Order: sequence, then C-alpha cells, then structure tokens
Amino acid sequence: CHAPVSLKYPSLLYMGCIVMMSYLSFLAWMNNTGSVISFIGTVFFIISDTLISDQTFLKKEQKGVMETYALAQGLIVAGILL
Repeated sequence: CHAPVSLKYPSLLYMGCIVMMSYLSFLAWMNNTGSVISFIGTVFFIISDTLISDQTFLKKEQKGVMETYALAQGLIVAGILL
C-alpha cells in the first residue's frame, strides 16, 4: 500500500523540514552554539515520524511511537534549557 498521490508532495516537504531541523541542530552542536542533547532529540523525532509513517501508509502496527516522540521532545527542550 502506498501513500495517496495527494499526500506525496506534502509528505516530501515535511520530511525535508524535519531532516533540515536535525541537520541545523547538528551544525549548531558542531559550532558550539547548540547541544548534542537537542541533536539526539531531533534524531528521535525523525524515528518517531518514520514509525508513524509506516503505521499510516504501510499499515504496519508500530510500537514505540509515543515513547520515541516523548523522548524526542524532552531531549530537544532539555538541550535548549541546559
């Protein structure tokens, strides 16, 4: 089962946005203006959204969606606050 054609471009745009978020977080960490904690959080965010995508478009039951999402949000915020 594939995603409906109407969701192809919005899905690609969203994927590009979250990958860019992670890349920028990585660059901030490398330039000592960001935190490795936030970067790791963005990676967990990508993992969470990948699980949601599999569940939605491939109809695969996925475990750990909320756990990876909560971990991602917590790490991103912790990296900003610390």
